[in-house]
Amino acid sequence: MSGIPRTTSWMRWILLLLALPIALKTAAQQVSAPIRQIAYEEAFQPGNSIPKWEQGFLVSWKQDISSSDTADNLFLHDRDGAAVGKARIWVEGASFLRIEDAAARKDGRVAVVGWAVTNSGTLAAFVADVSVAQRSAQIIQTSPFEGRAVGFGPDGTIWVLGFELGPGRSREPAPDHYMVQHFGTDDVLEDQHLLRSNFDCELARDINGVPRVAASDDRIGLFAPFCRMWVELSPTGEVLNQWKWAPLSPVRNGNETAEGIRWVALTSTNELYGWSNRGRSQRNLFRFDRKTSVWVPLETAAAQSAGALLALLGSDGDALVSRIVGKKVGWFKPAANSQ
Repeated sequence: MSGIPRTTSWMRWILLLLALPIALKTAAQQVSAPIRQIAYEEAFQPGNSIPKWEQGFLVSWKQDISSSDTADNLFLHDRDGAAVGKARIWVEGASFLRIEDAAARKDGRVAVVGWAVTNSGTLAAFVADVSVAQRSAQIIQTSPFEGRAVGFGPDGTIWVLGFELGPGRSREPAPDHYMVQHFGTDDVLEDQHLLRSNFDCELARDINGVPRVAASDDRIGLFAPFCRMWVELSPTGEVLNQWKWAPLSPVRNGNETAEGIRWVALTSTNELYGWSNRGRSQRNLFRFDRKTSVWVPLETAAAQSAGALLALLGSDGDALVSRIVGKKVGWFKPAANSQ
């Protein structure tokens, strides 16, 4: 009988030691109240896309443009909400144009990918290197390759994630093709990467989410929601690693799932965060655990009570940038373990 208290005490110590890492992990998954808030009236206009925050700028654009619409369709703002510039992206001889994605560079230039329908009915895909300050653009036609996501690498070069369709844009299989095009700072195609035949699906498909090109100081990240994949390349195009997650990734407590991760942001410390449209009553922000290929939910109560995170727009250093109530953008500090 004298051994029972000692056994009970020993078990209590074991339970305490087991609970400690869990408590620490739970505490590490917090998102702060916004550390700054800035109004961006022009960026949140009807007909505009969800803006993106990249490399110190907020870039927004009108997605669908007709030939009769001669207004500016690309807008750039700095971190204080001031307009840096605007421009009209257009292809001569087009009757309609769609901007699929845009990204800002540290010097204020903007890369745009999209496609135009010519007056003869053919489709012309393009990449544009834009100076909003000078209201000018260098347009490079890329057909049959069609870009769906664009970003700048750490050296200022342009990376485009896209695909090719079958003959006449039909459902017939497309010839084997590279899904990433890499353009130099001179707008010349430097290289192509990720052959389609080496993957089981098309990375740039905009089903289940929005494809994304995101970069840090040492890598290029590719978000492929249709494939449920995240691929990382070196600045010269070598595959560093790739991850794939299940359609429903089980996480803490058995009743939280990362269903519908639609958008991601890569921080300067290479933390990957995802956004899920699951309703305001549930946690929408996740951190990707590369070791387990699981999206781990973050506790956002502090951020929500300060105005709600409405959409993840990007990252700024190690902070996340999100839309909040009204036409405002907020900066939030997630506390998560580095990977």
